[in-house]
Amino acid sequence: MSTTLQHSRRIALGAAAFGLCVLAGFSSQDLRAQVSPTGENGDDLGQEDITVVGTYTPQLANAQALPWQPSIPPVDTSGIPALQYSVPLALPEVRWSAPPVRPVALGKPVLKPLPNLFAKFGFGTQFTPYAELGYTSGRNQDWAYGFNGLYTSSNGQRENQLYALGEGKLFAKRYFGSSTLSAEGGLSSETVYRYGYPEADTSFSKDDVRQRYLRGDAALEFQPTVPKIEGLDYRLRAGVQTHADLEKDREFRPFFESRWTYRLPDQPHRAALDLDYEQYRWNGPGARNRGVFRFRPSYTYQQRDYSAKAGFAVVMDTSRFRFFPDLKFEATLIRERLRFFVGWNMVL
Repeated sequence: MSTTLQHSRRIALGAAAFGLCVLAGFSSQDLRAQVSPTGENGDDLGQEDITVVGTYTPQLANAQALPWQPSIPPVDTSGIPALQYSVPLALPEVRWSAPPVRPVALGKPVLKPLPNLFAKFGFGTQFTPYAELGYTSGRNQDWAYGFNGLYTSSNGQRENQLYALGEGKLFAKRYFGSSTLSAEGGLSSETVYRYGYPEADTSFSKDDVRQRYLRGDAALEFQPTVPKIEGLDYRLRAGVQTHADLEKDREFRPFFESRWTYRLPDQPHRAALDLDYEQYRWNGPGARNRGVFRFRPSYTYQQRDYSAKAGFAVVMDTSRFRFFPDLKFEATLIRERLRFFVGWNMVL
């Protein structure tokens, strides 16, 4: 029994010494461990001095790593039956409509209004007044219209200098998306006096040598602003012109004009074709009525400083056939100062 108690005392003493060693890690000074002078059975355990030699800091590098190699054990699939199956191909119909998208655009610039009215007045020698007046409807993306008029005359005292000219014209345009329709009509009156006789001759009055020409015209024109075929542009124009004088000699000329132009994209080549037809009717001296057809193809090579054009014109009527060359060459010798031009062009 005493042997067992002594052994227990030694274990208790060792545990106390170990606890003091742990506390010594927080201080480098000497510590004194005291124990109860009397044990559980009244035995004297005594006391013992403990000296802390140094602190202990554990390092991860000094730790002993345990080998770890996980592995998945093999699976026995011999008892799993093979299954046969097929997945049917099905395409479900999903109804979807795109939401309305509002296009993103830059704001429209605020354009200043254009002047609508134009007026010009003047006066020259020989008592020659001059007046010109014009009006336009201004900017509009759907239509435009206006008129212009002019008057001038000469009222000198010398013979053959009396002259008067008055004319007026109306015009209108209508824009249809990618095309433009234009209409115009005008009327002019021109009064002149014949000359070539002695001024002292009084055997006739001024009205005997007076002549007045009354001219009128009306035309309709169609032109696409955005061609449907890239590089192709054309213009169609049709109308009528009239001419009358004091002798009641009249001229009536309905006409049709067309111009077709094709330019290769990003190329300096351009081909053009003009097709015209007019019906000429005259009931004055040497009355005649004939139609004239014009066919004018041409090719143009355009560069920044020069251009060359080659073509021809064929003119036909009821009794004649004419062939005319159409040649032109232009070159810039001094930029914005001097330009050279040479050509040959005839119109009938």
